[in-house]
Amino acid sequence: MKYVLGSIVLLILVAAGCYFWFQWNVTDQPESDDAEVYYNRAIEKARLGQYAAALTNFNTAIQFKPDFVYAYYGRGIEKARLEQFEAAISDYNTAIRLNPDFADAYYNRAVAKATLGQSEAAISDYDKVIHLKPNDAVAYCGRGLEKSKINLPKDAISDFDTAIRLKPDFVEAYLDRGLEKSLLGQQDSANDDFDTAIQLNAEKTIVYFDDFIKRNPNSLSPYHYRGVAKMELGQYTAALVDFDTFIQLKPCRI
Repeated sequence: MKYVLGSIVLLILVAAGCYFWFQWNVTDQPESDDAEVYYNRAIEKARLGQYAAALTNFNTAIQFKPDFVYAYYGRGIEKARLEQFEAAISDYNTAIRLNPDFADAYYNRAVAKATLGQSEAAISDYDKVIHLKPNDAVAYCGRGLEKSKINLPKDAISDFDTAIRLKPDFVEAYLDRGLEKSLLGQQDSANDDFDTAIQLNAEKTIVYFDDFIKRNPNSLSPYHYRGVAKMELGQYTAALVDFDTFIQLKPCRI
């Protein structure tokens, strides 16, 4: 009988120990683990296009871990997707304060500032990206676009040149450089850039000019080169529409 009672007591003690071990593992894990769970869930929500839900999970990750650099950065990206650019910049600021060498945070902050029309501030951030990542072709291209906006065409072309040297198949850089050269009256050289872009990727060229024409519907050359790109893809009827628009917009010269 004593043996049985002793065994029961031992079983109770073992069970109690297992219970408290389980409780510790469930409730007393470091909060950084909770932050990682919410961060990873935010990333998956974003991949599924559930941007508001991603934002909520980034918020929770930051509550658990207030110095979580990547959570601030990720939240900034989601705010930018939702066109909350000022709030996105605030999150990028925090990420940069926590990690002053965070090149991607500088890059995305530059994009947000550029979207808000803050070209000089965007250029400053692109400068920092290029300092940290000297071979970042996309940063050179972005900086070139902002220099173009503040009427520094030669400097802009220099940045596009560097972007193309670093990434010879960079379609958008050829198109950006072509437009800049066209504005400077360097039409033959601009034509070469447009032709190169079309040969590299006619579909990307069409998407680029679609966006440009939405913003500049009365600009002539984009209709012409979008038409050429459509011809390259065998879209002859659509190409004719672009050529007709070009002719309608172009002043008649006899």
